[in-house]
Amino acid sequence: MKLTPGTDHPGDRGMANERTALAWQRSTLSLLVIAALAIRTGLEEKQLAIACSLAAVLLAAAVATWLHGRAAYHRRTSSKHPDGAVTHLTLMRGITAATLVAAAGSAALTTLSR
Repeated sequence: MKLTPGTDHPGDRGMANERTALAWQRSTLSLLVIAALAIRTGLEEKQLAIACSLAAVLLAAAVATWLHGRAAYHRRTSSKHPDGAVTHLTLMRGITAATLVAAAGSAALTTLSR
């Protein structure tokens, strides 16, 4: 077991990639659950157009998140330099935009259902 330089704790360098991959999977699952909840709310509150639009954006973001997480994991695990992975700024901006759209759509569904 190797020790990380400057610490007394065993290093888990090999597990960082797996934790990152799991984080991308959790993000994808969260987006899918929010999309399903938006559709459910839209059906219950007769606001299906807003709900379907919101769900479509969330589904696209979920697919992009999953694909990026999977590609990043494979890139890091097959690379000679696993610490050199680069996260695409455009994707991060897209996920941020999808999150903002989800928040705005959720607020609209909540407001219209009252």
